[in-house]
Amino acid sequence: MTDKIDFKKTAVEALYPVAYKLKFASKRHLGRDYVVPPLEGLWWAEDMAAFTTSRDKSRSPTGLPRI
Repeated sequence: MTDKIDFKKTAVEALYPVAYKLKFASKRHLGRDYVVPPLEGLWWAEDMAAFTTSRDKSRSPTGLPRI
């Protein structure tokens, strides 16, 4: 185990407790309720086609459109 703190892990672990404290405070003090959305990630690659063309689920493994 290292002494170095993993900032990203710590930040992500803090998101939901803070989000729910705000949600319940909003509901209690303002009478407003809302949904805390799921955590989303943004993905990036040198070639953005790697996320679309090579993983196109609408096509069969042969490259022909599925019927």
